[in-house]
Amino acid sequence: MTTYTAHLRQSANIRFALIAAILVITGVFLFWPDYKQLQSSLAEIAKLDDQIKSVSLELEGHRDQYRILKNDYALAAVRDESTITTILPLTANETDIVRALEQQARDISGDNSSLVLNSINIGSANNQDKSDYLALPIKISLTGTKEKLMSFLHTLEKTGGAAENSEASTRLISVQDINLQAKDRGAQTEASNEEISMEISVNAYFLPTLQEQAASAK
Repeated sequence: MTTYTAHLRQSANIRFALIAAILVITGVFLFWPDYKQLQSSLAEIAKLDDQIKSVSLELEGHRDQYRILKNDYALAAVRDESTITTILPLTANETDIVRALEQQARDISGDNSSLVLNSINIGSANNQDKSDYLALPIKISLTGTKEKLMSFLHTLEKTGGAAENSEASTRLISVQDINLQAKDRGAQTEASNEEISMEISVNAYFLPTLQEQAASAK
């Protein structure tokens, strides 16, 4: 190989190297901003991806709370329905009402017969207020001491209380009228042991069936 040929090849290599360097430098100047923008975009995407994961975890937490609340509301609805069914039954159940009143009188009287339930008269159910429930009028006649009679009244006033324990709730009964009459036993009788006759007018409420609604509307 001649010296001239070697110089030609060396010159060609230098030119190729210069061209390559120029292309690289040109590429850097031309594509470097796009590369930086790409890097910035990738960083933003990674940041957004982290935010999406965080929001997804938060959303899943809200979903868990919603499931818990939904379950709690479902349980509360069952308890409320049970309470409403207790204080406003779907039928009047006159026999159950009489038994409940008799049991209340026995519980208050005890073994000394200080409270006697003389009679219970049940009238016809009515819907005078055009409400969703019917009122069953009941007249109760009792004889006993003032203390026992007041205890019986207090028991009636507590009925229908929507207690936390639905079993403690009883059907809704409201006292409409009270008539008291003391028996004259002379001046020797102690006031605390004085026997009193009491007549009470109450309403027991219940939710009517369709047939009872139609009958009460006539």
